[in-house]
Amino acid sequence: MKHTSLSVTEALKEILLRLELMSSEKIDISEAFGRVLFNRVLAPEDFPHFDSALMDGFAIRSTDAKHISKSNPATFGIVGHIGAGMVFEGTVREGQAVRLMTGCAVPDDTDTIIKLEDTAIKEGRGGIGSTISYGYPIQANQHIAKKGSKVKTGDMIAEEGSIIDSFIIGALATMGVDRVAVFKKPKLAILSLGSELVDAHEPRAQGKIRNSNLYSLMAMARAAGAKPLAYPPVDDDEGAIKELISKACQEADMVVITGGSAGGDFDFTDYVLQDMGELIYTDIEMSPARTQGFACINKTPVFSLPGQPTAAQTAFELLIRPAIRHAGGFGNIYRKKVSAILDNDVKASRNHAYLPLYKFAELYHNRNGVRYVKVAPNKSSLNLALDNINCIAIIPAGEESRRAGSQIEVLSFELL
Repeated sequence: MKHTSLSVTEALKEILLRLELMSSEKIDISEAFGRVLFNRVLAPEDFPHFDSALMDGFAIRSTDAKHISKSNPATFGIVGHIGAGMVFEGTVREGQAVRLMTGCAVPDDTDTIIKLEDTAIKEGRGGIGSTISYGYPIQANQHIAKKGSKVKTGDMIAEEGSIIDSFIIGALATMGVDRVAVFKKPKLAILSLGSELVDAHEPRAQGKIRNSNLYSLMAMARAAGAKPLAYPPVDDDEGAIKELISKACQEADMVVITGGSAGGDFDFTDYVLQDMGELIYTDIEMSPARTQGFACINKTPVFSLPGQPTAAQTAFELLIRPAIRHAGGFGNIYRKKVSAILDNDVKASRNHAYLPLYKFAELYHNRNGVRYVKVAPNKSSLNLALDNINCIAIIPAGEESRRAGSQIEVLSFELL
């Protein structure tokens, strides 16, 4: 079998070339947070839906107060009193006013609002039948949000490819759009190979290890925007592996395999993938997770990752997460790259003379706002040595070590 080695950048190009975008599905907006809009959404109606009051006060006709002043105030008789959701159905004539609250529909016969605090009660208690005086300059449409002044029918509410957030959901609900078309989440089959594996809930016999990759990669898949499909682990048997991969390719949009890619006596993944489809690469120029593969089987992308948990998680983050995001319609599929100062010394592995090193790390700001990164030690295979893993630190190939205080690049998992 021919071994093809690529850089991370080259591998991503090969992957993305072979991916198809997911089709759409319609969902309720209550379930749409974080999903990607498949089509742009146009406003089906104006907003505001009607001329509405911007403050508590009185609706009057501006022609009734042309020449008023503090020394020559106008008086108005209150003929109506409405709250939010109510409509005044009477007629407002000369010298009359309707008391109303913020957000109320402005009565048809009126065209301006005078503020409650700028009026004085002359007769009564301020309700219907009372008389008020007002002595300030006035103009038409004052303190009124006109119908369609913010959004007109046919205006775009949200663009295709937008990630639906709480603000978009609020806008959709305001406009009466209760269902939207979104990209389907890619179904990602996660297969675990190895006769040594038992599930997390099973007793562990001597020589066995628990299948932690299944659970960590399921979590990473969900965070990336995929729908993970879990499969029971299979033993190191070529026929059983081929049968499982065939089943997964029929049921999922993408397949991830952990274990069986290291080239050992019982590692059959690459041979099976080459036999079943087109094997694109078998090695990536990175540490950890150098031995990993990518194939297409009847147009289904299949990734093979190392069984070692940190290596599998690193490869997933760098290569599979962007693939999920791309297929799921996300516009920005990559992590943001930023610079940071090393908090601790980093010692390279023996392979680092020719491979770039990718390490899970903790990115933080000190009291002065300077960005630092603390890298997990090599012995931490469970990635539990850091309080908050939120980035991947990158150490270029060819460097034996990096000292604390030097500057490096990191891929941030958070918006900074």
